[in-house]
Amino acid sequence: GSCHCLRRRRSGRGHSSRTVLMKKKLTKRAAPVQHNDARIRKLELLLEFGKRISTQHSLDPLLDLLAKEAKAILEADRCTIFVLDRTKKILWSKIAQGESATITIPWDKGIAGECVQTRRILNIRDAYKDSRFNPQVDKQTGYHSQSILTAPMINMRSQAVGAFQVLNKTTGTPFETEDEEILSILASQAAVGIENAQLYDQVRKA
Repeated sequence: GSCHCLRRRRSGRGHSSRTVLMKKKLTKRAAPVQHNDARIRKLELLLEFGKRISTQHSLDPLLDLLAKEAKAILEADRCTIFVLDRTKKILWSKIAQGESATITIPWDKGIAGECVQTRRILNIRDAYKDSRFNPQVDKQTGYHSQSILTAPMINMRSQAVGAFQVLNKTTGTPFETEDEEILSILASQAAVGIENAQLYDQVRKA
């Protein structure tokens, strides 16, 4: 009888351990599915992004639209789009989400300046530990920048026309490689849209 009970107990423990293993396997399978769902949703948003900016011809409303869409897709708290003025050798922005002030910086200074000059994506995990970061903008706006992701905007002629920057993920985590890939796509689409809008505004004013 005791042997019979022992076998039953062992059998119970075996069943329990198999259940735990099955749950672990199912959890591991579920995680990639959830990740894929989120990725598909982001791809859908990217397609919508391209459609929406193609219908916006004037520069100021376009910049506002670009910032709002980028914030939603990348789950960022703020977005700043720096447009390059080659004649004045400056980067200017009318979009500092939540602020109406215009930001103007030399085209080769700061994080945005380096991004434009090197044409590389810059992923800064802690802004105040990076020597390229200019804290004066935070002081002027009362904002606190933490993580900053910046991508160059490159036009169809392979020229840099500005920098697309998002700040502080709303999840509290740093920007990841996938965010870099998405922002790169957004920046490429934005470059085309901005140049078209600038031409449209020039023709309208002529």
